[in-house]
Amino acid sequence: MTALVRVLSRLLLALLVAGTAVWGTPALYYGLGGEVPALMLAVPFGCAALAATVSVLGGWRVAWVAGGYCLIFACLLAWWQTILPSNDRQWLPEVARLAHAEFDGDLVTVRDIRNFDYRSETDFTPRYYDRTFDLRKLDSVDLIAVYWMGPDIAHTILSFGFEGDPVVEFRVTDDVVVRFRGSIDRVDRSADGGTVAVVDYKSSSSGTFADKLGTPKKDGTPRERQKVQDLVYDVAARALYPAASE
Repeated sequence: MTALVRVLSRLLLALLVAGTAVWGTPALYYGLGGEVPALMLAVPFGCAALAATVSVLGGWRVAWVAGGYCLIFACLLAWWQTILPSNDRQWLPEVARLAHAEFDGDLVTVRDIRNFDYRSETDFTPRYYDRTFDLRKLDSVDLIAVYWMGPDIAHTILSFGFEGDPVVEFRVTDDVVVRFRGSIDRVDRSADGGTVAVVDYKSSSSGTFADKLGTPKKDGTPRERQKVQDLVYDVAARALYPAASE
């Protein structure tokens, strides 16, 4: 019985060491900038954790090894707590500039609104613009919940509508017209402007007009209609880019 407890204790300790190493190694690498100097510290730490795991499993100087590793990991945690959040880092171009707002009475100016010219996911021209909103012309506020992975997880979006904003109209019947106002995460356009793909970051879905509208495939087989959000995006994209054929 004592031997079994000893084996289980070593196994649990080894799993604990390995688990902290899985977090600690990339934490060192990325926390120090992800360059060669960071690698020179992250790799030895990972090797030390691996040696400690093997030593614990083998029963070789378990107390000394576990104590030494705990001391090293405690130093890592202490250093990690000194890292402060910062926007002044080497970010990807897509997220390098954050939008910010300036207030002047009822006027709110939002600066650095991202409006990239996308040709593909990795081929784009960064573009930003500023826009001033008059809160006295605010005429709608919508709270939108986009659910994913079940009913308990959702992206929440707060959408503001102002007088004079562009509106996309969709005629359902002769007597019913639905008006949409909002934004699309990303639109990719071909060089000739003939093909437009709508990208939704929340669902990671993209596709051409044929994909969204459920029109038949090239071989004539039917295509399943996708969710209403995609169809709304398609109607808006058609209105914004009338020259696109697909």
